[in-house]
Amino acid sequence: MSKEEILIANKFIRHTDRIRYIVSHAYLRILFSQYFPSIRPHRWKFEINKYGRPEITKEYDISFYFNLSHTTSCAYILFSSNPYCGIDIEENKNIEINDGILDLTFTNAEKEFFNTISNKKSFFILFGP
Repeated sequence: MSKEEILIANKFIRHTDRIRYIVSHAYLRILFSQYFPSIRPHRWKFEINKYGRPEITKEYDISFYFNLSHTTSCAYILFSSNPYCGIDIEENKNIEINDGILDLTFTNAEKEFFNTISNKKSFFILFGP
């Protein structure tokens, strides 16, 4: 891990959160090296983009993007050639599904389909974009 990642990891108050951060970032580096074997996991460098998200530094001259999201029980990593990729996972909580949430997360076609199903909460939680 980089010095910056270690500083971030050390800011976590709960030990489990610190370990979750370290493991997910280490695994991210390992997966990157699976795609690009000429770059060893410890050599990857990241920078924060204008949206506050980490991305691979420009020095690698590759168009490869990612997004990482985790909860207390799992982590998901999305890799894409599209710089606007994103993934978000949440614990299955009792949330109110309203038009604002649907507008934020679904396309018009997805909203139309969503309105035809009976178990809306399960669909939203498990299959939402």
